[in-house]
Amino acid sequence: MVQQAAPSVPEPIIPDTGDNEIAAEVAQDAANDPMQQEILAMNAQDAAVEAQEEAGVPNAETPSAQPGAPVAEVPPPADATAPTQQAPPRFTQAQLQQVQQLQAENTRLQQQAEVTQIQAAQQKLQAQHEQAGLDPEWAQYIAQREVQMAQQAYQAVQNANDEASEQQAKQQTAQQFGKQYGVDPGRLMAFDTPQAMEQMAQMQQQLAKQNTQVNQMKQAAAPPVQYDNGRAAPVAGSSDEQMSDRFHAGDRSEEVNAWAKRNYG
Repeated sequence: MVQQAAPSVPEPIIPDTGDNEIAAEVAQDAANDPMQQEILAMNAQDAAVEAQEEAGVPNAETPSAQPGAPVAEVPPPADATAPTQQAPPRFTQAQLQQVQQLQAENTRLQQQAEVTQIQAAQQKLQAQHEQAGLDPEWAQYIAQREVQMAQQAYQAVQNANDEASEQQAKQQTAQQFGKQYGVDPGRLMAFDTPQAMEQMAQMQQQLAKQNTQVNQMKQAAAPPVQYDNGRAAPVAGSSDEQMSDRFHAGDRSEEVNAWAKRNYG
């Protein structure tokens, strides 16, 4: 039986550091690190290839292209930094139920924490009233009332803030639809939902278009205006006899003068 010879272990690569003691110490550490040795070996191989290319010596690993031989196109390497599109995660029914349970538990813990805070505040107030000399039962009653009043005041502030936020959002929605459809935003504030606001804005826009069309049709159908040609219009119910009486009585108005000019020249 022929015993195979053990593969020879390559000599560790130690970079030339000259007289620099720190660099020499780093080089010695690199000689004991297999990963660093692999990196140094790859660098040495690349340097040898570059030296052969500069000297004009063909690389033995890469065959030289023969004249007329088709050159195979090498596809470019995939960009490792390019983001990959991943499909959105799909949750199972069990996972959705678990999420709902966690949300319910979170709500329960928040409510429990609020109750604990209220109880602690009530106990603190009761202790203060008892230290002030009140009866424990009376002190407890007063502490409860104070906590209830504080809760009502806090809730009132929250409601006011919510109402102000809702009113602001309502005004912004009305302004948006008013600008979009060319209508007065103030007429949309009577509606509580964006859908109702938009429907009313569309109706007002259509009504304005119809009114414009009606006015244009009325103007087109109106008779032409006849302007005064300089002659005085006769007075309704007037007669030549009345005009004669007025002329001889000394009336020299434009109307009488026009009559006299027509009759007397």
